[in-house]
Amino acid sequence: MRVSFLGLLATTAAFICLPAVGQGCGADETGSAASTAAGGSGTGGGTAGGGGEGGASSALKTNADCSPAEGAVGSLTLTQVASANVPVMVQHAWGDSERIYVVDLLGIITAVESNGAMTPFLDITGVVEQDGEGGLLGLAFHPDYSDNGRFFVHYTELSAPLRSVIAEYRRDPNNPAVADPNEVGRLLTVEQPYSNHDGGSIDFSPIEELLYIGWGDGGLANDPLGSGQDKTTLLGALSRIDVATAPYTIPAGNITDGAPEIFHYGLRNPYRFGFDQCTGDLYIGDVGQDQWEEVDIAALGEGPINWGWDCREGNNDFEPQNCTGAETLAPAAHEYPHVSQSCGGSITGGSVYRGSAIPWLRGAYIYGDFCTGQVWMLRYENGVVVENTDITADLTGEGAALGPQSITGFGNDNDGNVYVVSINGQVFRVDPQ
Repeated sequence: MRVSFLGLLATTAAFICLPAVGQGCGADETGSAASTAAGGSGTGGGTAGGGGEGGASSALKTNADCSPAEGAVGSLTLTQVASANVPVMVQHAWGDSERIYVVDLLGIITAVESNGAMTPFLDITGVVEQDGEGGLLGLAFHPDYSDNGRFFVHYTELSAPLRSVIAEYRRDPNNPAVADPNEVGRLLTVEQPYSNHDGGSIDFSPIEELLYIGWGDGGLANDPLGSGQDKTTLLGALSRIDVATAPYTIPAGNITDGAPEIFHYGLRNPYRFGFDQCTGDLYIGDVGQDQWEEVDIAALGEGPINWGWDCREGNNDFEPQNCTGAETLAPAAHEYPHVSQSCGGSITGGSVYRGSAIPWLRGAYIYGDFCTGQVWMLRYENGVVVENTDITADLTGEGAALGPQSITGFGNDNDGNVYVVSINGQVFRVDPQ
């Protein structure tokens, strides 16, 4: 399993070839609309609708510290707070500062209490495909989870052909410490033509309270299906839907000339994206192909945006003939080159620090690279990146466990602290030295 997962982030070079697991797509077994040949959108009960309501809110539901950064720059360390089989992200339920949730690729979600106690929350290993870049890849709690118990997961289904599933679950009404193991329903299913580039992130905007979903371009290499610039498929896109009413509605502002769930497109593999808990700005770590990794940043509600794949890789021409010139391609906010052709770069999108323990770090986006094991802090102000600093050497102590081919995800708790997770099974919190 661990060998398979090395491909999750590192399938950037053109020479890497994974077997096809199903070319064309049709209606899925839940009666969804027919997909495109590129593995297009299908809904497992979700239907397009106009003008979703109840999505926007002006009140933050976290304890994030939204004050400006202040004080002298200091040293950092990583403190191990939990462990798992193959952890891929940390998530929190809004308004709950007593626990975090660790997502395990194998299909397990574990609640980790502030005192370190670990409690199994949900186990769906029986339906999760773990080969290739599949697995349980994402988790998002409804902004009103404390009242309604709703949460959503993003996983690769153990099925033929492969498909990515966005499913809703609920908290167990008889035991609120765990989830009801029965799926409530499926919002979206997307057939995966290859076994890599599944995307995986899913999260609620903290201000809009809309659900965002990241989809890879379908896999293999060089976007053979042209998904990045194809607005009729969810592959290579970021969806935005309103789940205030079941199954969901389409919020105003999404694209109108393709799959209505799409808000952003032109992405290769947005394995990890996240929001600034205070501003609502969206940060996307889009995994590159042969030479460039990129961070894409959009202000609250800004879109639709075409991020350029596969006409460009980062801000550099890749297959420019695939864009006619009529498209407006948004530049990456930041890009960095590979150091070699053998897993020389593979971005793991991160999280914005909004805690109170490290005042000088507030507002900084912490992200890393799976291949090299590097970690950076990036500051984005007034629409531009004003700083990008390598902080790998500052992450001392237990953080020495981080290294090449190890960083699989990041996450926040309800208080704005940032966590780093490693394929080695460890979950760390970023703390002051």
